[in-house]
Amino acid sequence: MTQRWAYVGDLGANGALDWGGAHSGNIPTSGRLRDLDSTAFWKIMDLAEKREFEGRQVDWGAWALKVNGPQLRQVLEAIYGAERLTKPWPPVDSYLALADELGAAQFVALVAAEL
Repeated sequence: MTQRWAYVGDLGANGALDWGGAHSGNIPTSGRLRDLDSTAFWKIMDLAEKREFEGRQVDWGAWALKVNGPQLRQVLEAIYGAERLTKPWPPVDSYLALADELGAAQFVALVAAEL
């Protein structure tokens, strides 16, 4: 059975959505925050396919978006709805806190991966 999840990782060299791998394993390390569920996977993949937020397919089964804090919040609202984010739940609350910490100047990779 295919597993799908989403997570945040550090960007590659020079702030790129590239971690030096071939088309197998070209994704950042997970573990910065708890993974999001497959609901997030589908929206991130869709946004990356549309080239939103400098998004693109980065690996055979992975898509990534380059987002700053306000953009991360925007993606979370697109996934879960603005009303649901008024009372966030784990792990979404950690992602909202990260969005506040990043602000507009710092960027991360928001990754959708499947195995």
